[in-house]
Amino acid sequence: MNTFRTHEANSTALLTASRILVAAVCAYVFAGHDRPALAETATDDTGNIAYGDAGGAVQLDESKQIIIARSAVPRERKPIGEVRLIRRGNALVVETVLSTFLYSRVTAKLREAELSNWPAGKIGHEDAKSYIEALERFGEDSAPPRGAAMPRSAASIKQHHRQVKIAIEFISDPPGAWVVLSQVELDGSPPASLIVAKHPSVTLALSSTYVERNMELILADSFGLDESQSRRLLYSARPHY
Repeated sequence: MNTFRTHEANSTALLTASRILVAAVCAYVFAGHDRPALAETATDDTGNIAYGDAGGAVQLDESKQIIIARSAVPRERKPIGEVRLIRRGNALVVETVLSTFLYSRVTAKLREAELSNWPAGKIGHEDAKSYIEALERFGEDSAPPRGAAMPRSAASIKQHHRQVKIAIEFISDPPGAWVVLSQVELDGSPPASLIVAKHPSVTLALSSTYVERNMELILADSFGLDESQSRRLLYSARPHY
């Protein structure tokens, strides 16, 4: 999940960590206004990122990607990252980029949301478990020593925890669907951070039902949309030939 939810959601049916202000984007999608200015993302020398070999490698050319929408996470407080809706060739991506000293708190919120959205017995539950486990493994190195007291000041927290910089990508490229966790190097401060290097560390080949539904939930929560509007936003972002 997935972005990240950094505050309590009013609906347990929604996944992400924060709500995002995207009035301009919604105006474009739903009222026919001009497309917003496109942003750029840096890549490696080849422009190609291979996301492992979990049920088939995903080859995506980031040098030609289009970032359709982006906004801060969270909206109400000092941002620690952003959520991006991206089109890369035939693939559609909902990407959350975070830079945080409180990664364990973020994953705890996501665990709660995932298990609520995908309870035992529901199709997608095992996918949700795999995603949660991958998130927690990713942040193991940032955890403080066992038994260490939680510091109270912001300065002490920064000394107590390692800063985690992560990109979480939900990728739909029919018939395939993936979740990719990457370590990232950022230029600039959130939310306007440029990814100058990306190092994929976990690739999960999951069901399209799970990945695409989570993408809908992320957009609905983040953009303040109802579910029909989030589906329309995803549909409008897909390439149509």
